[in-house]
Amino acid sequence: GDLRNRVKKHLLGPLFARRLPENTPLPDPVRKEWEEEYRKQLARAVLAGGCLREILEGFAVQGIKSIALKGTHLGEIYYPHPALRPAEDLDLLVRPRDGEPAGGVLETAGGLIQEETATAKKYLFPETGVFVELHTDLQTENRRNPAFAVRIEDFWAESRSARIAGGETRILSPTINLLYLAAHLSHHSFSRLLWFHDLFLVIEKSGAEIDWDQLAAWSRGYRCAGQVYYPLLLTGRIFGKTAPDRALKTLAPPQLKRTISGFFINLGAVLECRTPESGRQALRNRFLINDNWPLALKTFVI
Repeated sequence: GDLRNRVKKHLLGPLFARRLPENTPLPDPVRKEWEEEYRKQLARAVLAGGCLREILEGFAVQGIKSIALKGTHLGEIYYPHPALRPAEDLDLLVRPRDGEPAGGVLETAGGLIQEETATAKKYLFPETGVFVELHTDLQTENRRNPAFAVRIEDFWAESRSARIAGGETRILSPTINLLYLAAHLSHHSFSRLLWFHDLFLVIEKSGAEIDWDQLAAWSRGYRCAGQVYYPLLLTGRIFGKTAPDRALKTLAPPQLKRTISGFFINLGAVLECRTPESGRQALRNRFLINDNWPLALKTFVI
């Protein structure tokens, strides 16, 4: 029962259904549950792919460039099949000047705005149940944790052309993508094993393309070295493969900070689901992994 609940929480059902050896001893209800989740994700992948293709075709007509983020491209590029990589929504990044026309493309395709923030709009496509999050930036100036700041220009400069779901878009280079995925995992308080698996696959399949010195330089420049360090460290402890030792040493916080953070951010806490996405524990974890504790303490809003 405990394993069953953890697999569900960490969105691992489809992977377990298709990647575990056939002779793995499992109770029939558990195997059936994971197979059903795989079938649901298979249907979702077909619907999401069709929706994304229509959006990208609309962007092409309007001359809008986009970057497919997170699960939107990970499922196709790094997984044997998109159905093995569940995603709650499709994430696309466009330039701020293209935000309004891009939104028009989504509305023409049937999207209805559900949420709006300073940097993104979330659309629901009622006929398919697909959600699309349209980003114009990856950070807002007025944010809960302002002790680090990315340069969005670097993300555009480090993107490359790709075909996703049969449409033309762009994806991040493995180096900056790894940084982004690690920082995103930290922001969500290390709460999904699936996201650690994403990091493992990027390192395993694109490791030769990753510029570890550049990743460290960006991480220090954005003041998010700690937010990249902990996901990479834990990925190695979970899957046995992570960043080279020299890269981890460059990213690592001072020993005292690692000791204090280690009481709350460790493999046992992740596996036992003691790293929630929200609440005081999540706020504490986000504070602990900041590169600059005095700055974070000064500006952190609880």
